[in-house]
Amino acid sequence: MDKIYRKVLDFYKSYLNNVVQILVKEGVHSNIFTFIGFFLCVIFAFLMIAEGIRQAGAVALVMALCDIMGTLVSEASNQKQKRSILLESILDKYSEIIFYAAIIVTTLQVEYTITALFVFMAFIGTSVYSFIVLKAKQFDMHLDWGYIRRPERIMLLAVGMFFGFTGLMISSMIVAVATNAVAVHFIWNIWFDKKD
Repeated sequence: MDKIYRKVLDFYKSYLNNVVQILVKEGVHSNIFTFIGFFLCVIFAFLMIAEGIRQAGAVALVMALCDIMGTLVSEASNQKQKRSILLESILDKYSEIIFYAAIIVTTLQVEYTITALFVFMAFIGTSVYSFIVLKAKQFDMHLDWGYIRRPERIMLLAVGMFFGFTGLMISSMIVAVATNAVAVHFIWNIWFDKKD
């Protein structure tokens, strides 16, 4: 894991470590948090499409917490089985698509076209980001993935939702710029990497 995001995880661990240790002792598997997160994502989508944007934001915050807990529990218990990792990746990708699709449909439904555009750009940045991470790992390339991963993206968007569609527009713009900037930064580093 890169040094930059290690600091973020250490920050989460400073508040959640006691809970994580209890869960590990009880034999709780990180997959449980993946399934809970997926279930919450479906609830989020229904709330969002029903235009309960603030309620959807609250659910999204819990989704982000599940993501963080899953990572910390997996790390603390050294759960690195290939099947579990594959299952988590598939469910996470489904969740991400449902999450962004629900926001885009809702913002178009209430005619916040600019917000929908920013959310779509954020989804593109997120998808490219994930693709680069996957390919870099396949080729054993070591890049710093930055501070804004999936939980942080969801939290930023969720906080914006508490301030209505205007808040969502601002937070989605931040996520769109951040994810695409990181993706471009990765491409730059890979292109000018002289080690290969």
